[in-house]
Amino acid sequence: MALVQPSAISHWSALSYHGLTEQTPRHVFVLTPARSIPRMRGKKKLAEPGYPVGNTIYRFVQVKPEHFFGIEEVWVEEARIKMADPERTLVDGLTSPQYFGDFSEVLHAFEMRKPKLDLERIIGYALKLDAATAKRLGWVLEHQGVKSSRLKELQAVPIKGYRVLDPTGPRRGPCNSRWMIQENLPGKVSG
Repeated sequence: MALVQPSAISHWSALSYHGLTEQTPRHVFVLTPARSIPRMRGKKKLAEPGYPVGNTIYRFVQVKPEHFFGIEEVWVEEARIKMADPERTLVDGLTSPQYFGDFSEVLHAFEMRKPKLDLERIIGYALKLDAATAKRLGWVLEHQGVKSSRLKELQAVPIKGYRVLDPTGPRRGPCNSRWMIQENLPGKVSG
């Protein structure tokens, strides 16, 4: 938190904190709307991107100021820090699965959170971001068995053209016209 302000622990690190993954991230992911973030100086290059402090590598994920929300204060040992809440963490997984390991890890986290998921909160968060995120969330929630009547706001979001379900995956797979999503998941992608 001392490296850049405002900021909050996010992405895979927050997923781990909230108990939504069995994986342990090798970096501490930090969400920030700050325009300037710490970068490595000089000729020393890291094998992996990030900013080292001792034995910890921090990876900064910059967002627009209006997209810096869904943050709560939590205690970690004897320190009070800012952390993305569970619903914000899951929504971030739909936009940037590369900061969670991969998209299958994000889908697994949705399954783990399902019994405690704050549906109104997560839908509100997706609607604050972008159309592709709203459509991905609608697809995921529908596949978790959420009633169509609770997903109307997400379905009503206007979008031009299909978006891939996994933004890091190939542009191949069947198209779901209800959500305007190309289902580019392993097992659904042909060729």
